[in-house]
Amino acid sequence: MSSSSNKYSDAKYPHHFLKKTYKAPHYEDQPDSLLLEPNNHLSYIHSMNEPNFEDRTRHALGGVIEWWRKMATRQPETQKIIINAGFGDFLNALWVEQRERQALLALTELWWDTTNTFHFSFGEMTLTPTDFTVITGLRLGGRRLSYYENAHGDPHYLLEQLGTIVPIQRGGVRRTWLKNHFGDQREEDDADPSCLARAFMLYMLSSIFFASSGDVAPLGHLVCMEDIWGMGDYNWGNAALAVLYRSMSDRSHGVSTNHCGMSFIWEIWYYEYLGFERPALIDNDPSWPVMSNYHIDNRCDSINSFPQYNPAAAPPPPPLTEEVGPSKRRKP
Repeated sequence: MSSSSNKYSDAKYPHHFLKKTYKAPHYEDQPDSLLLEPNNHLSYIHSMNEPNFEDRTRHALGGVIEWWRKMATRQPETQKIIINAGFGDFLNALWVEQRERQALLALTELWWDTTNTFHFSFGEMTLTPTDFTVITGLRLGGRRLSYYENAHGDPHYLLEQLGTIVPIQRGGVRRTWLKNHFGDQREEDDADPSCLARAFMLYMLSSIFFASSGDVAPLGHLVCMEDIWGMGDYNWGNAALAVLYRSMSDRSHGVSTNHCGMSFIWEIWYYEYLGFERPALIDNDPSWPVMSNYHIDNRCDSINSFPQYNPAAAPPPPPLTEEVGPSKRRKP
C-alpha cells in the first residue's frame, strides 16, 4: 500500500477522524481506508503521545463521589431521597482512576452512527439497554423527561426549588458553585433535604449523565424534581444512554474531540464482551452493578498497553450487494 494512494497522506495525522469535514468513505471507492492502516488509528496515535492530538472525556466523577461520601454523615435524609430515586447502587459503585483511553478510541473508529453499533470483522455489537442497566445499576423506562427552558430566568422558581438565590451564568449555574454552596451544608443546621437533593441531582447530572465541555449545570431539569419523592419515576437512564450514543457518533465523525456523558461505561462494556487487556480482579464473583467489579480496590494490576486491532489481519467481509440490507448503512 503506497502512501501516494492515501488522499490524507499530507495531513499531520493521515486519518480522517481528525478532519472536521469527515464523511465515511465507501470501501469500494477507497480500499486503503483507515481501518486497514493500524498506524493511523486514533488508539495508536494516542499511545505515541502526539502533542497535537486532542481527545477528552468530559465526566467529572471526583466531585460527585466526594459529595456522596460526605452525605452519609452530613445529609442522611438527603441521601435517602437519592437512594429512593434509584441512584444509590450507581453512586456506591463509582470510582476514580486513569481510564484506558486506547480501548475507547479503538471502539470509536468502529462506530456506525446510523445503527448505533460497532462494526467488527465478525459482525455488529453495541451497548444495549440491558447492558447499560447491568453495568450501571440504573433503571431504564419511566416518565419522559421534561425541561423548563426559562428556569434560569425565573428567580422565584429557583428560590422555591433550591431555597436560595442562584447566581446565573450562561443560562445555568456553575457546578463548582453547587458543590461549594450545598455540599458542606448539614441537615442538623436546618438545611432542607429537598433543596439539597435537587442541588445534588443537578450536580450529578451535569457532571456525569449529561457531562459536556462546560462547567455550567442547566437548571431546566428541576421541573422533574418538584416532587422530590417522585423524581425517580423519570427515565434518567435512557437519557444518559442517548447521550452516550450521540457523543460516540460526534467523536467518530471528527466533529468533536470530546467523549461526553458516562464514557467510562464503554470501557467496562469492552472488558465484559471482548476481554482484551481486561484487568485481573481480586474477586471475580459477579457484583451488582457490574461496574463495581472494576473498582481500583479490586484490581490486581494496572493497564499499560492495548493490543492494536488490525482488521486487515481478519478475513475480508463479503462484498456488499443490493440484496443485503446493511449495504445501505452509510454515514451521511
